[in-house]
Amino acid sequence: MSNRYEDTGKERANETTTPESKYPYNQVYQTAGGIRMIVGNEPGKETLKIFHPSGSYIEMMPNGKMVSMNIGENKQYNKGGVTITVDENQDVHIKGHSKLQVGGGSHIEVAGDAGIVVQGDTALATMGDFGVKAKNIYMGARGNLNINVEGSLNTQVGGSTVINTTNDTTLNTGGTMLQTASLIRDAADKIEHN
Repeated sequence: MSNRYEDTGKERANETTTPESKYPYNQVYQTAGGIRMIVGNEPGKETLKIFHPSGSYIEMMPNGKMVSMNIGENKQYNKGGVTITVDENQDVHIKGHSKLQVGGGSHIEVAGDAGIVVQGDTALATMGDFGVKAKNIYMGARGNLNINVEGSLNTQVGGSTVINTTNDTTLNTGGTMLQTASLIRDAADKIEHN
């Protein structure tokens, strides 16, 4: 049996994913153009199979499973809404480019953990406000981390702040720098007074 995903549209009479019903439980219809429809009514082997000469096909299996293969491009247009419900896992594999365009709002809700892994660069842009809220946020960079703000930067911390660096630290300001604290300890003065 040849690999169905490398189908070239040649004769496919013996290529099926389910057992064929035997006479008199099967009906086979074939058009002059080569479109074939097989209906199986044998108990336990109830199937419906439609094959196109290009290699595209649709199969309905005894357990209710459906399999389809499109050799060419697949287009779908809906005048109304679309609801998709999947009771078990869903896997989507795309070998080429993927694009999702939404004309209105968009909402994604995940009941469990979520992960996004990108092998290349990632760009995230928003024309409005951007907010991130989480119990804890971890951010790490294997290379440099640059934060550029064209407006004001306001950082508020309810707990302690720790900055550790293995090299020099430089803080430059073109205006006035104000530092207010209930207790300021200078490491050099502390060593000098001991």
